[in-house]
Amino acid sequence: MTGQDKVKILYVHHGHGIGGAPKSLLNLVKSLPSNTYKASVVFQQHSAAVDLFEDSGIKVDVVGRAKNYLSHHKKSFISWFKFYRYFFIFKDWIHNALFIAPEYIEKYKPDLIHLNSDVLSSWAYAAKKRNIPVVCHNRDPFESRGYFGLRTGLVRKILNSTVDVFICISNDNRKRLCLESKSVTIYNSVDIPEEYRVPFSGSAPYRVVYLGGMAKAKGFRVVAEAVKYLNKNIIVQLAGGYGFVDDLLHKEFRGANKIDFLIRRSDYKILFETIKYECVDFVGIVKDPNKLIDDADILISPFTVEHFSRPIIEAFSRGKPVVASDIEGMSEIVCNNVDGILVDVSSPKNLADAINFLADNKPIAVKYGLSGRDKAQKFFSIEAHVEEVKSVYDHLLNGNINWDHFNEPC
Repeated sequence: MTGQDKVKILYVHHGHGIGGAPKSLLNLVKSLPSNTYKASVVFQQHSAAVDLFEDSGIKVDVVGRAKNYLSHHKKSFISWFKFYRYFFIFKDWIHNALFIAPEYIEKYKPDLIHLNSDVLSSWAYAAKKRNIPVVCHNRDPFESRGYFGLRTGLVRKILNSTVDVFICISNDNRKRLCLESKSVTIYNSVDIPEEYRVPFSGSAPYRVVYLGGMAKAKGFRVVAEAVKYLNKNIIVQLAGGYGFVDDLLHKEFRGANKIDFLIRRSDYKILFETIKYECVDFVGIVKDPNKLIDDADILISPFTVEHFSRPIIEAFSRGKPVVASDIEGMSEIVCNNVDGILVDVSSPKNLADAINFLADNKPIAVKYGLSGRDKAQKFFSIEAHVEEVKSVYDHLLNGNINWDHFNEPC
């Protein structure tokens, strides 16, 4: 490449919802300097996130097939009696590695490929065969436990041999991946507005927002149980994906969601019982949760599985106190009794008690929100994130393989 050439980067996204992964990727792609980089984006499957990108003027290529991924995250756990699914997983891995990924690599001829998840190792394999550098985002905690360790070893071996550098979204993720010699920690980014609504600046009822949808890992069942113990001056807003219930709001009820209802009928039963409470406001899917967060007084993130919670840093950017699970890795984001409260969600009443405490002690809640906003400005700004990612690109394209200095303490 000459000094006048743009660096061509092919971004590949895996998921089907509007979660932290596509939003973080969108922030990155929008903020890259167009005079230096030429970004192309491919989605493995169609989702509402495609509209999110195209509404921002970013064209997306959608593959639309081979959507079973080889991964090892707790949320992708496969029970022993569903081992037949590995046939489809390996079939799609081979299809992606040998046919789909090469097709798009040939189309875009990238100088570098950035995978938005470590479930996309098939794309890394195709890139490595063509000597194209690979950056891989590690957004979900790698699960080191399993039945016999076979999948753990296989996935880690493939990733280690095909990926040049991993961008882990937390130090906890980096530790769990166990490939530290080629991993760096770069936190997710959020837009930090100059103006925001101060929590508890209005009158009751006070609004508590939950963005996890019906996902057990994000604490849906915890929230459903906790609403029984809330003060009468509190309303919980249930946002996120709730299967066919979201479609009903749009007068749709597709066959696929009928099947989903049968499979997840116990969760739907809990949902229907929960939304009967006067203190519950059902919101459903929102393309951009920022207004919801800005209008709220508290954000809750009662994850039951270790994960970096993007809603927390979005709440911090808008000066909101948070209540989150006291699980491994969460203390890296939330400092207990400084910018939020960490609780043991094995008892949903603990979650309710923390929410009630903040509603009863508004000066403390406002103070927590200010501390969170300070943290967001220091660690989670888009500008800082983009500069760090650009440094990774430059380091890799210059042929450097030593990543130690990226992880030195500030």
